[in-house]
Amino acid sequence: MEKYCAWCGIHLGTIEAVGKPGMVSHGICIECAEKLFQENPLQIQYFLNRFEIPILLVDDDCRVISANDRALELTCQSLECATGRLAGDVMECKHAKAGGCGKTVHCKACAIRNSVTHTHQTGETLYRIPAFQNLIQGDREIKVRFLISTEKIKDVVILKIEEVSGVQQGD
Repeated sequence: MEKYCAWCGIHLGTIEAVGKPGMVSHGICIECAEKLFQENPLQIQYFLNRFEIPILLVDDDCRVISANDRALELTCQSLECATGRLAGDVMECKHAKAGGCGKTVHCKACAIRNSVTHTHQTGETLYRIPAFQNLIQGDREIKVRFLISTEKIKDVVILKIEEVSGVQQGD
């Protein structure tokens, strides 16, 4: 898979990933990231909205710094409501509602939290990691399967929600 900076378009290299040959992925180069993070939050929002998939920009504890419009639509949140909250709370994770995102025994196995933590600590980019969550929507529980990718830029992690499937009502 070929990877390009979504901001300036330079080639960032070839990566090994699950998917069809010839696929293209987008990230951000260090030069664009430095420029972006020195500027105002509207620039970050503009950058994230260039992606066609849901994107959350999170810190080392999975706290949302920003999100693109597709992620806000997926989570039924406004940017103001999502910013500063933990990703599990924004996504309405069943376990986050029960004890707080990252605070229950179930959180130790959370692929989203573990991927963000791993990428933040090691700088290693992860691609299309399966993640399963039980989400609360209104008065019902649904089981959702995500494929996520993570990439560290400076001191934040870009959490890409590559695919959402298997949505069904829980027990």
